[in-house]
Amino acid sequence: MIEIEIGYVRSGGRGRRREDEISLRGASSVELMYSCFVGNIKFVVGGLDLSVDFDWVPLLHFANNMDLIFAAVGPGDEKYYYFTESSDFIRLSAQGDDVLVECSYVPGRSATVNRVDGVLATRAAASTLIGQLEESYPELRGNPIFAEIAERVRRPPGRLD
Repeated sequence: MIEIEIGYVRSGGRGRRREDEISLRGASSVELMYSCFVGNIKFVVGGLDLSVDFDWVPLLHFANNMDLIFAAVGPGDEKYYYFTESSDFIRLSAQGDDVLVECSYVPGRSATVNRVDGVLATRAAASTLIGQLEESYPELRGNPIFAEIAERVRRPPGRLD
């Protein structure tokens, strides 16, 4: 079992967050992935809480990269998600049909999830975040970088076996 909720909450009035200060239609990938839309991640794998409560995780970066990483980890592979502005990471190690998940910020603990379940959960969480961001910031639909991510995470994942 895997549960992922990417917690973007738009708080306060305009101008309090980077995404309220720039033109999102013309924002660069660096702005979108690293400066905008920060928050926390609920990340529970096999009942083990690996949530990220740093308050500054760039959520679009996390959603995009975890989607790509989970889909790419194959038999015998080991992939990492590195948090920005931190030495913390999430390590995914493929073990047959399962993926072992370990996090530097929860030392000595690990959990296993079926790879297909992981791919589907990360894709669903990314798609949900994209929808939330489009609802809050309709101008994002005109950003080609955002549109490319949105189109990918809304597609069903390719062959998963």
